Amino acid sequence: MTDKRPRFRGSEGSAGGPAAGVPTHPMECRLRRIEGQVRGVLHMLEQGRTTDEVLVQLAAIRGAIHGLEQQLFGVEVDRLVERVVRDGRPAADGAIEDLKVAAGHLQRS
Repeated sequence: MTDKRPRFRGSEGSAGGPAAGVPTHPMECRLRRIEGQVRGVLHMLEQGRTTDEVLVQLAAIRGAIHGLEQQLFGVEVDRLVERVVRDGRPAADGAIEDLKVAAGHLQRS
């Protein structure tokens, strides 16, 4: 079984690596930005901002999440293609099934 988790290499803050807490993976940067947007909406609600203002920010968050989904799907496609190229025909059927599953998740979002 292959590991399907996206890698956030270098974000651990290990010796010789980047400082702790500094995002180094593009998806990690996107997630942190989304996290900040969500906190911003919470702050807006606490301030009593208008519904229109909050809805605009929620739409921006939804767009950011959609972009992250697209990026993650692209990473999965790359991983599966690399697996097929590396392992040849026997890996193709499994890769196609994995791709269908990933596409199904993306369609439901």
